[in-house]
Amino acid sequence: MITSDELLDREQVSIMQGSLQLLKLVELNDTRQICDESLEIFQKILDANIFCIYLADDNQISLSKMSSYEPTSVFPESIPYTELLELFHTSKWFKGKRVTTEIHRAARIAGLGTVISTPLKDEESVIGLLVVGCFEGKQDNQLAAQLEYFGNFLTNILQNSRLTNNLRSSGEKQARQIEVSNTLFESIDIAVIILNPDFSIADMNGASEEIFGYNKREVCDKPIDTILIGKKPFEPTLRAAFNGIAIRDMGVISLLRRNGQLFPAEVQFFPVQKDGDLVSIIVTVVDVSESEQIRARTQQMENRAFIGNLVQFFAHEIRNPINNISTGLQLFALKLANSDSSTLDLVKRIQVDSQRLTDLMETLLAYSRPMETRFKELNICFLIERILDRWRPRMDLVHVTALLQAEENIPKINGDASALEQVFTNLISNAVEAMNKTGGALVIKVENAEKIGDLPQIIITVSDTGPGIPAEAGDIFEPFVSNKAQGTGLGLVITKQIITAHQGSIKWDSFPGGTIFTIQLPAIDGE
Repeated sequence: MITSDELLDREQVSIMQGSLQLLKLVELNDTRQICDESLEIFQKILDANIFCIYLADDNQISLSKMSSYEPTSVFPESIPYTELLELFHTSKWFKGKRVTTEIHRAARIAGLGTVISTPLKDEESVIGLLVVGCFEGKQDNQLAAQLEYFGNFLTNILQNSRLTNNLRSSGEKQARQIEVSNTLFESIDIAVIILNPDFSIADMNGASEEIFGYNKREVCDKPIDTILIGKKPFEPTLRAAFNGIAIRDMGVISLLRRNGQLFPAEVQFFPVQKDGDLVSIIVTVVDVSESEQIRARTQQMENRAFIGNLVQFFAHEIRNPINNISTGLQLFALKLANSDSSTLDLVKRIQVDSQRLTDLMETLLAYSRPMETRFKELNICFLIERILDRWRPRMDLVHVTALLQAEENIPKINGDASALEQVFTNLISNAVEAMNKTGGALVIKVENAEKIGDLPQIIITVSDTGPGIPAEAGDIFEPFVSNKAQGTGLGLVITKQIITAHQGSIKWDSFPGGTIFTIQLPAIDGE
């Protein structure tokens, strides 16, 4: 026969074993898994038929059933917080006792004899509820004491799991933030230099190395003025930052790279303080060389636009007087036609100069006025051949041989015949003038090219055997760039404008003994 002392010892051993098993749940991170495994342990230790664990929801409005062992559903899925006043301490309900909560009401409906609940609470609030039910009525307090003991145990495990999860989540968030900061620090194209409170370099990103030309390892812990060198010292600015004053706008200043090259930059200083003490100073440097170049080009384009308007006005105003002078010279020449006077030769030279002025004014007006094109389907080979035929007499005089080579099945293009005639007339004229003294060959080739998308292309090359364009000539497609003594530098500019208007491209290559212009134009898809 088992004595009461032996029974008590067995219960104590069972409780100790259950406590050790619960301790192992501390390693778990999932709240539901902790609750499920806790109930399995309670079923083996506690003399009850139904077990249920409620936990507070995120909104702290009610307690929701997290885990339960019920042969049939007995207890409600949630308990409103208004009932916690009745359940704030360990509570016992027996069959026949007054019903005060939803749990008691559910127990009476299910025909339970006893329901005992104990809150899972910390010092400030209830985080959950542990409930057991028995089909038989039990009036002793042993089960309530055991339930309260394990409730406290479970509370500690859940709080430890929640704290661990919060720390892990905070650590992961912090790690992500550090990774984002490091990625941003290294990927932006702005130089970022982090200084110690003594103005020595603590760290710098890759953009700093690229902009200044120094390796981070060789300048770390050295004074900032090792790399930040300008026309004026930065000591006053650093002192202001040391006192907590951010310097955001210093304007564009000139700094030195390691190789001694000056470059324009925008520099900012940001102090970082904690509890009123300076932790570090962040220095940002933006290389604005490209922005300054764009600004200079924009200003240059604006100046050119102004000059273009001025030239257009000037050309219009001067063309009429030149025409009047030319007309007067023609009449004067007619009166001196039968004279042997030297005055006639002077008149003729003035007429030539007047014609040159007229041509120059026409060129300036062509450059300054908006281009108006009238596109229609045309045969580019026929157009070039017609131009060459007109030029052959003059080319024969200077011993220049012209040759047109065209592949078969060259497609037609959609273009302005008058504008393209101006293009090839200009290129042929330049080539003939280049070979004026020595003679040579002018070869024009028309070939099919690879399609761009679904659109066929043709390539036209204009080659001559002249002396070539000197390298110092610069970009010959820029206005007023010419290697001719009497050139305006606008012919090739207009040529490029026309080709661009035809959605084409033009480039050139020159060497001693020849020059090649290559034009690519879109063709019409089909016969």
